[in-house]
Amino acid sequence: MTAPSYVPAPVVRATERTYTGPRRRLGAWRAGRPGEVVDQGGQPWGTRLGSQGPDQGFALRLARAFRPRLRLGPGEHVADVVVGCVGVALKRAALFGRAPVADDLEVAFGLFGFLDEPLVGPALAERRRLFAEVSHHHQYTEVRRIVDLVPDATLGLTRQEALDARDAGRAFTPDPVHHRPSRLVIPDPTGPQKGRLLDSVLPVALFLVLNRVWGLAAGVAGATLWSIKVAVSRRSRGEVVGRFLPILVAYLVVRAGVGIWTDSEAVYFGIGIGTKAAIGLALIGTVVRGRPILTRYAPAVVPFSAETQAHPGYHRVMARLTVLLGAYQLATSIWDVWLFNRTSTDGYVLIRFVVGWPAGTAATMAAFLWADRALRVVPDCPGLLELMERPDRR
Repeated sequence: MTAPSYVPAPVVRATERTYTGPRRRLGAWRAGRPGEVVDQGGQPWGTRLGSQGPDQGFALRLARAFRPRLRLGPGEHVADVVVGCVGVALKRAALFGRAPVADDLEVAFGLFGFLDEPLVGPALAERRRLFAEVSHHHQYTEVRRIVDLVPDATLGLTRQEALDARDAGRAFTPDPVHHRPSRLVIPDPTGPQKGRLLDSVLPVALFLVLNRVWGLAAGVAGATLWSIKVAVSRRSRGEVVGRFLPILVAYLVVRAGVGIWTDSEAVYFGIGIGTKAAIGLALIGTVVRGRPILTRYAPAVVPFSAETQAHPGYHRVMARLTVLLGAYQLATSIWDVWLFNRTSTDGYVLIRFVVGWPAGTAATMAAFLWADRALRVVPDCPGLLELMERPDRR
């Protein structure tokens, strides 16, 4: 600003220098500093990192309106339920890049059954253990575990679609984008699947009866049709086999067609034996390549945490289980060849079923017990059997 004329002004030495801007860096500038996330695809995601979004604290205000509607069972606490489900609601809001709204909380509380009739029995015990004391500030890891159990695919649905997916058993399937774990028990579980024994026995019985009465073609057709029916039924129940249903049905149809066309027991059963041996070799091949198939697909069945999946001990156990599974397939293929060459067709089918079912059960139990003990070396992993009993699995 100007000064009055009577204010003395210092003598300034004349200079030819005019305005110069600050020093600048040549070339383009990019946000590459350690704290920048622009070059990393935005905010990082992962176990215990949370879901970033605007105005997240508003979810706690919205949750107050839901407290009178919550239907809790004995031993469950409102504070734990609110903290656990608010985390899920915030994750849903962050997926849409907005602040939380009431529908986010409606979906979160609804997915875990807190807006329905109170649970009873084992379902209540499992849910109570999942939410136990998560409102305590030291239980942040457990809150993140609850949030990570709900995949983005479910949270991207509308409120009614999410509840329909829950009732159909599809709400807690693994996230196909991030390969996150895993499963959560849905309220009102249906319990063990019925008819599994019939599904295993009837194809054998149909083949034996129809083959003896009308010949190989009838036996093959009856066993194949029932096997296709079993595969379709399992898909309708939401089991993993549904993803491979077209391949499975095509294989059964082609195998049956070749067996009927050639009218040869050796060709029909040889296709099955060869397929089993090829599967065994392929399983072992995934280990040789350094990518054991169980490492990737075991979390679809057992709710392994992200920390467990990243541990070298987990990869070592899954690799050995993959080799054992492949070796079992090869061993049973050799047994099938030996048995087929020494018995009649009916005898081969009957003996293979009577011997194979108990042997497979015993081998599976032995593998599970070994894996249960081997996985305990992984920090925070309680073992395979305990994980399979948790509500993360359906």
